Amino acid sequence: MEFMQSEQRMITEVKAGLLVNMQLVAVNFARSSNSSYWLIKVEDNGVIKWLTLRIASHKSWLENARAVEIVSDQSIIDSGEVKSELMKNWHRFASELTPVELAVLKLFMEMEQNGLVCLLELPADIDENHKAKPLNLMTDFMNSKLMIGSRNNVNKLRIEVDSSDFQSLVARLYGMNFLFSQFTVHRLMKLLPTNQWLEPVLSNYTDQNWWQALQERFGNRFIREIKSIIE
Repeated sequence: MEFMQSEQRMITEVKAGLLVNMQLVAVNFARSSNSSYWLIKVEDNGVIKWLTLRIASHKSWLENARAVEIVSDQSIIDSGEVKSELMKNWHRFASELTPVELAVLKLFMEMEQNGLVCLLELPADIDENHKAKPLNLMTDFMNSKLMIGSRNNVNKLRIEVDSSDFQSLVARLYGMNFLFSQFTVHRLMKLLPTNQWLEPVLSNYTDQNWWQALQERFGNRFIREIKSIIE
């Protein structure tokens, strides 16, 4: 009950701190790490953009994440602090999702429904320190092996991603909290879809040719392999 009351107070304060062009769409509380993530819909001169706000008692372990970050004791967060940070930083991090990014989000959902997941082979020093050592999304992430594998058995299936363009896009979406991480064996980290984020963003997504869009953009065998497994 205490957790629920604390969370409700935070929701009230964050909503009160939003700017006039913003709407709170989703929130994800991670009690294990004392952090919370907020998906905000922004109208910017008629263009719909998406913004992630992170509130925590410690800095994110992801370097170059695309999120407004407030490092604070969650019990004393107030709307004034939220408003101040958003005013200073929302233009920097709010993003209009491109058609190919929406298609990749659709792919994440299809993969999850069919028992597939993104896997990142972490550098040994980062894996051993378990979030105590930062993961740089522009360098560490891009220099690591990205694969598509079985969600329930990471040793069962591994399709290596052979597109730096695709990997860069996954890193960007991960940094916006459209994916969340789960550590597993053999230095492999699962990147799981944050459904609270994906569902509202894709609620009006009607492109029936998204598979084709992915193949035209990335043109790699792994897209065809994933499609063949799903279908």
